[in-house]
Amino acid sequence: MVVSPGEALDQEKQKEYEFPGDIEGTTEKYRIFSPKMKKDVLKALCRRYELGVSGTVAALQAKLKAFSEDCDQWTLLKAGARRTHKGPQQNPGGKKKVLKGAQLRREEWLGHLDVQEQRSASTGGRIRKGGTVAWAKEFRKHYPTRPHSPTTVMEDSSKPTVHPMFGGQYVVDTLGEILT
Repeated sequence: MVVSPGEALDQEKQKEYEFPGDIEGTTEKYRIFSPKMKKDVLKALCRRYELGVSGTVAALQAKLKAFSEDCDQWTLLKAGARRTHKGPQQNPGGKKKVLKGAQLRREEWLGHLDVQEQRSASTGGRIRKGGTVAWAKEFRKHYPTRPHSPTTVMEDSSKPTVHPMFGGQYVVDTLGEILT
């Protein structure tokens, strides 16, 4: 069956192109090549789908057609993450990442490991917390807190008050008191 150029244009004008709808997972269909689609309507559609609004009617129709046919661009209209995570990137012919600090020491001690470590966030934190709590208990055992009264005054009222940070000794105010 041979299609004449006139019939092909008619089919193009009657074809409905799908666009993302307002509600997630729905689509809307428009005949963007229809003579009823004036420039103002095409511009409104381009604004709605965040496409450029400058250009001729043919340019606007081409933008809308390209957007309609590429469903991956539809995700760019969603709020939040723009692109889905595609996992670790394998770049066999590319540059090797420059290792720094702890990574260099780890490779020096363990050698190069091609397999990535399986890390668990749940156990590492518990181990560190357990070690910190044990250290704190041991510290309190060796250095118990001393009760103090921050407003204690020495017998001599001419001397300044005792400050808890200085272990019960009074604070020296002048150079003369230091030398005597």
